[in-house]
Amino acid sequence: MSISLAKAIWDELKPYISSVDQAEAADTFVNTLIDHDIDPEVIVHQFRGDKEIRNAVNANVMETPEEDEEDEWGGDEYGYDED
Repeated sequence: MSISLAKAIWDELKPYISSVDQAEAADTFVNTLIDHDIDPEVIVHQFRGDKEIRNAVNANVMETPEEDEEDEWGGDEYGYDED
């Protein structure tokens, strides 16, 4: 799917989504775009001016699974091995 088609779909559907649900819908929409290999920077550029999409991209990019990753020595962030 092209980013311009995704933008057109969002623009058509957004008025039918209640304002209370738009942030969650944008989050799901952005996650779907990213899952289909659309770069977050491309999303931000194409959807510039859309607050919900921008916030969803920022939230998605800010999420990092660092808490579960081991450090370079094989332990967790506190220096303990998980074994």
